[in-house]
Amino acid sequence: MKKAGRTPEPTTFEEGRFGPYAFFWDVAVDGYRWETELKEFGNTSALAYLVECPEGGYTTYTPLKIRDLHRRFAKLSERTNGMLREEILDFANEYGLLGCPRDLWKFEGDRGELAYFGERDSDWRIRFHEFTCLLRIWDFIRTDDKPALRKIIQWSDDGTNVWVKGFAPSPTPAWNLAEKGSPRTGYLIDQWPRLSVIAPAKHFLYREINRVLAEQAAPQIFTDRPGESLIMPKSLLGAIYVLFALEVGGIAQPPIQCPGCGEYFVPHHGRQRHCSDSCRQKSYTRRKKEALKDNE
Repeated sequence: MKKAGRTPEPTTFEEGRFGPYAFFWDVAVDGYRWETELKEFGNTSALAYLVECPEGGYTTYTPLKIRDLHRRFAKLSERTNGMLREEILDFANEYGLLGCPRDLWKFEGDRGELAYFGERDSDWRIRFHEFTCLLRIWDFIRTDDKPALRKIIQWSDDGTNVWVKGFAPSPTPAWNLAEKGSPRTGYLIDQWPRLSVIAPAKHFLYREINRVLAEQAAPQIFTDRPGESLIMPKSLLGAIYVLFALEVGGIAQPPIQCPGCGEYFVPHHGRQRHCSDSCRQKSYTRRKKEALKDNE
């Protein structure tokens, strides 16, 4: 089994800080595994759960120090049919569980006992799809890709309603984003230029990020730090959204597009142009082939 490996374990509280935020997360040293025999109490459905292998203990790291962790999460799968369990397992072995635990029971006949805490396969997929949809909207906004945004942000013919369409994992075909005359959203119709897509997309993006942050992060005070309050993510998912919010808010370094694969990533230094060594090698090989072709 793949061993967990990230940044070195922090030795001080300050190592887990990033501005007004602070966060530490544990990863099982012996990793995780998929379990299909355990059940949630009162739920007899056959589901797959990601559970830890606690025998080897835990190691702690600071997710907020991995500035592109949110984009690493979004790259779990480039397949159109969704993530494979192996990809989820690899990510968990590296960075830990998302922080959506469920009580899992082992049953023998009519008797059961609490055996593990685990995370549903479906929970990972839902959170992944929701996040990647928001990240895609953000990348469209950053690059001023209005044709792409027009497929998501749609105005009514009379300009009195604005909808968000095609946003997974919503089961509804469209969300009403703003409606003229509404006491809650009518002012937006007056603020936004008619048929604009950038401003409505930003409003939707900020609203959804804030919704998740309200669930997954909270300010805390500490007895050994009088006069100080820090915002602490409640889970790895919360840390992922904090890093995303810092990028969207212009606080963290913006991502660049890798010329090798076309994906956006956060460079670790000013001269980095490729997201990985393999992409750098691919670009070098492609340039070499093009040079040979030009010389023929």
